[in-house]
Amino acid sequence: MNLFSDCPAGDKDCLIKKLTSNRITHYDLNHLMQIATSDDLKSITQSVFDMDEATLLERSAVEGATRWLNSLKNDRRKDLYVKKIQHTPRPELKKVVAEGDSWFNYPLILTDILDWISMDKNTAVFSLASAADWLVNILASREYVNGLSVHQPDFFLMSGGGNDVGGMSRMALMVSHRFNETSELTHSAWAQHLIANAHEKPYLLSKEVSLDTRKPDEKRWNKAVGYLSKDFFALMMLFRLQYYSLIHSLLVGGKEKFPDLKIITQGYDFLVPSDNKGWGINPFKWYIPVLRWIGHGWWLKKPLIFKGLSGQELQLDILYACMYFFNEMMIELEEKFMELHPTAKGRLFHVDSRGLVQKNEWTDEIHPQPHKFRTIAQTYLDCIHGQPSDYKHVYRSINRQKP
Repeated sequence: MNLFSDCPAGDKDCLIKKLTSNRITHYDLNHLMQIATSDDLKSITQSVFDMDEATLLERSAVEGATRWLNSLKNDRRKDLYVKKIQHTPRPELKKVVAEGDSWFNYPLILTDILDWISMDKNTAVFSLASAADWLVNILASREYVNGLSVHQPDFFLMSGGGNDVGGMSRMALMVSHRFNETSELTHSAWAQHLIANAHEKPYLLSKEVSLDTRKPDEKRWNKAVGYLSKDFFALMMLFRLQYYSLIHSLLVGGKEKFPDLKIITQGYDFLVPSDNKGWGINPFKWYIPVLRWIGHGWWLKKPLIFKGLSGQELQLDILYACMYFFNEMMIELEEKFMELHPTAKGRLFHVDSRGLVQKNEWTDEIHPQPHKFRTIAQTYLDCIHGQPSDYKHVYRSINRQKP
């Protein structure tokens, strides 16, 4: 028995069982992350989602009108990409391949993150992103591998995980129907380490330590954390393993094929459960009730109501805790990755949007209004065209003064 482990050495089945029950040690999670095979990830995915991989991929597949609209938008982007490649001198042009969900491809009306990035004259974006896509689908199809091989970009942009939480009313599984004084957080040494890490480390926005900390709002966090279920923590650990596998395959396993590739991951803001139909007197926001009318929205509020959690402030606090934890998971993962693989320093970045979008600045429950997508896009451009260095791998999206 390993001194630091709850499982016999080499017993991956034991480690996986500990993960899915949210009883795994921090040491064992890091160990499993480094030794897990694709079959292991499939086994964990099956346990976390309570269905076999084939059924999960079938139910979460992007089909019908959404798939057609995704393709239509990406085809337009590819035309622009080709024009930029042809007419912009290569030393001045940064090539980007992007994969992800509707924060990267919102095919109806909204100007999303990639739309704004594509407007930069010195950035050429080849998009594989699809609205409603799940991280599990992205990793299973591996379409991004061919995209990276063909285009040899400077940067790979990745946004995924939101639909795995909110799709098929899964938000109801992320919470318990009543507050648990002995929360699932107390059973997870890794989760406790994550929060401690956030308390101890401020954002490094420059060579000087910033006063802007990563500490959570204690009142909101304490109000919500007792509602988070073991399935939520298990899903966050699955994300950690999935993203590690993806990043490792490109920056370590693919170091000969992609020797100069840099990766930027996406962090969502604090989502807003809402059944507001968007009617109002502002003619410039006419698109909000239109999108609500065709069914965009209510991915979060209804599942929370299913669990008997109907108070608006409580719902907001629960999503605050979920998105806080997701971003901290991504930041801590990338810090750990660079510790294990020092050659990844300066090649791995995270865009953190927490706190950028106010409650009245959302199009629906999970999509900011276009001007906020623009701010997030500018954060990506700061990273793409800046001089990234070892001390700065987290880029924060903050409100900017209008020119």
